[in-house]
Amino acid sequence: MQNAPFFVTKLAVKTLPCVILFRKGVATDRVVGFQDLGGKDDFSTRTLEILLVKKGIIEENKREEEDDDYLEGQRRTVRSSVNHDSDSD
Repeated sequence: MQNAPFFVTKLAVKTLPCVILFRKGVATDRVVGFQDLGGKDDFSTRTLEILLVKKGIIEENKREEEDDDYLEGQRRTVRSSVNHDSDSD
């Protein structure tokens, strides 16, 4: 919160994590804490995707069950992402 005090004040962020959802450049909703994501910090990316679809921020992409990228995304969680840092030796 101390890295961007202007945005914290302007967007009235009081709790972290706080994800502010924008539609056409206007803040329309927010996800505060983990209560909407199952109450834990290791929620799946699919859980976040479902929440954003319900709130009308993104549209659900109809996928075939055989889609490898989709199946891979189901197995991952937000905290299990891989760091693709090209600077590492």
